[in-house]
Amino acid sequence: MSKRAASTAREEGEPLTRAQVRLYAAGYVVLAAGSACSFWAHRVAVNDEMADALSAQARDTKGYQGQMEYIGGKANVLGSEISGWFASLWHGRNLAYTLAVLTIVVALMCFYIAFALPDLPPFGDETPREKGDGAGDGGS
Repeated sequence: MSKRAASTAREEGEPLTRAQVRLYAAGYVVLAAGSACSFWAHRVAVNDEMADALSAQARDTKGYQGQMEYIGGKANVLGSEISGWFASLWHGRNLAYTLAVLTIVVALMCFYIAFALPDLPPFGDETPREKGDGAGDGGS
């Protein structure tokens, strides 16, 4: 079925399949639950600015950076910065933002798959080829 035929069939009021309904429902559930969890995480996040400032101050000294570079090179310093950034995504207010982004991405994936589902070929509808039917035997 071409995209034009699929879009006209949808416009004519073709009902959704059970799989589409389930995927749309899953997308809405993920969106609602993820939004609630993100809001809750943002609301109860403890901004421990003093602890963050002290740990950042300890990591930003020239002696610490020089020692890290001496031991592992510039790659070690870069790896440490990336590791610290990634670890910061999973606590505090950054956790709420991370949850919100992940929620939106997963919900949009559910909605897109449900929208594209009628255009996908059905599973198991093709007939299996038998040996000797002339396909792929290299000539005569």
